[in-house]
Amino acid sequence: MTRPIKLFLTELSGHLPGSIRGPLLDFAAFFIFKVWRPLRRAVPFHILRRLPISSLVLGPPKGLCATAEEFCTRAGPAAAYTPLHPPHEIKRPRLPATLDGEVNPVFVAEQTAATPRTFVARIRNARVHGGCGAVITPDDRLVADVSFEITRAGFTHSVFERFRMGRPVALEGVSAVLAGVGRLNYFHWMMDLLPRFFLLREAGFAWGGIEHFLIGEYGARFQKESLAILGVPESRCVACDPASHFRCANLLVPSTPGNPGNPPAWACDFLREIFLADAPAPPPAGGGRKIYVSRAGARFRRVLNGDEVERALAARGFETVRLEELTVREQARLFAAADVVVAPHGAGCTNVVFCRPGTAFVEIFAPRYVMACYWAISAHRRLRYACSLGKSHGTAGSKGHYFTMIEDIDVDCGRLLQTVDLCAALPLDSATESATLTAR
Repeated sequence: MTRPIKLFLTELSGHLPGSIRGPLLDFAAFFIFKVWRPLRRAVPFHILRRLPISSLVLGPPKGLCATAEEFCTRAGPAAAYTPLHPPHEIKRPRLPATLDGEVNPVFVAEQTAATPRTFVARIRNARVHGGCGAVITPDDRLVADVSFEITRAGFTHSVFERFRMGRPVALEGVSAVLAGVGRLNYFHWMMDLLPRFFLLREAGFAWGGIEHFLIGEYGARFQKESLAILGVPESRCVACDPASHFRCANLLVPSTPGNPGNPPAWACDFLREIFLADAPAPPPAGGGRKIYVSRAGARFRRVLNGDEVERALAARGFETVRLEELTVREQARLFAAADVVVAPHGAGCTNVVFCRPGTAFVEIFAPRYVMACYWAISAHRRLRYACSLGKSHGTAGSKGHYFTMIEDIDVDCGRLLQTVDLCAALPLDSATESATLTAR
């Protein structure tokens, strides 16, 4: 229910002036998070869970299984568990360069990041529900570590708020669940979903031997392009929506690649392997392109003075690019040939994964919405990284919520150009990171 409301308000607010847009969205956030969600959670769904009736008939799953490994160990020959990467800790010794005073606390919190173990589980007669691919065991329990929803875990997962899950569609043969959060978002598709193909391959499951790929919402051009490059026919892709319910004879469940917003290095390497295959050799350092990524065609988080920013950067030799006009492979080659990238925070920044070590990357943020995900990728790729905050056009409060992510950005062009110079002057090792393996 809340997701359609949020999407509707996001679309509606895009046509409103900033003086109205900010207060409207702040009020909507207050209503959703302080009124609607508490009221919904007050509904006694737990009573349905305790009824002696399968969720195939009425109500949500009956229980919770903490990990896929736990279920596979208990299930015996009806399941199998293949461990792949052990958990490890990533340490990023240098914080982002900035002219904005203190480094944003978001980056400080992510200077040390834990990356969970990866694996592939095989479960017979499991079910998959909803657009995020919630996995339900044959004994009617949600598998928590492979059924991820942002801000919702354990018994707060949305699947436990179902009066009825509906009759499941039977899928014979071998199926693989790849669906997760943000399936129609380029970043989540590239960093959270596609690397799960790599995990399947590492566990010994050939993609050609899988009849059904449950991939969540489906239809964007970049989704079809990337699956075609992987050699996955569209006829094997099964779209999932919030009401989807499947019963899979043999279900493969690859773990998520890592914590959302913190993709591991191997996921970055896999994307480079897939999308930069047969790419021409990049130009020598200093001979590459300078690009500014425009969000002029975006529905939100637009640069209010975009024309002014483009003129200021053009005087420095930058070209403006609109990534929505390019194929995924063209985007990969564009970033691989870049010496300097300047971009407002957005999914298009995912493409810095294709940059060469030493590339300068300046990310522009709205004051109330700062994320460390592209800094994390920059650290893996050993990029020179700096960030710059735009002027605030939101409400006075600084606490973040869902709608702060769509606030537009007013850029101080002089400060931005200074940040570009600062970034270009950083030493090459400015993003060096280390990974420490922890016990399995």
